[in-house]
Amino acid sequence: MVYQYHFKLFLHFTGKKPLDIPFYLFKSLGKMADNVQAKPKENSTFVFHHGLIKLSVVEELNKLNRD
Repeated sequence: MVYQYHFKLFLHFTGKKPLDIPFYLFKSLGKMADNVQAKPKENSTFVFHHGLIKLSVVEELNKLNRD
């Protein structure tokens, strides 16, 4: 399944349309919080963009020679 945000990220990573990643993740976090507050029992363990967030954190930790 492909979502609209996949296209935004694809365009960013291919260099065609830069994206402000911190702002993008901030807005995404806000949407996630709204969903969790609306349906706490259904979405309480669901995190948007888990892989992208993990990749970003791991990359920064690698730059600091930490795991």
